[in-house]
Amino acid sequence: MCRNAQLSITINCETWTLSDLIEKVLKKRLSFNSPIINIGPSEIYLEGEDGEEYLVNLSKTLANCPAGGIKEGTSITVEDDMQNLEVVINFTHLGADEWDEEKTPDMFVLGGKGPEVRKVEEEEKKEELPKPPPAKKRKVEELQSGSGGGEEVVMLDS
Repeated sequence: MCRNAQLSITINCETWTLSDLIEKVLKKRLSFNSPIINIGPSEIYLEGEDGEEYLVNLSKTLANCPAGGIKEGTSITVEDDMQNLEVVINFTHLGADEWDEEKTPDMFVLGGKGPEVRKVEEEEKKEELPKPPPAKKRKVEELQSGSGGGEEVVMLDS
């Protein structure tokens, strides 16, 4: 599990909603499926049936979210238990008049190393598999002359 990923985002915390952040950044850019968002110990969003109480937060601007909001200097933790992901995102606020829409049409800048899905089972299996013995190298002439130990050689044209 990737537990130490840290990202920074520059965004307008006064105009972006929590819904915008989830759809445009967490799902589209970072590929979270079912994000859980915390500001410190306070959960502000949970996707799925258990998260119905958090739906009211989706339309709030980041600055007006619960637990003090998401503003300049705020760090949030985003988890996705379905994918075994966790990332900390540090926020920098940039006002609406400070953006160059031609250079940043998405109206946010994401930096740092993103989360990686780590498939523990596959990695462990790769480590446990024995390596095959090295193949015997023989010259084609040996194989064609029949000194290859009674093996039949079939040559294919490509």
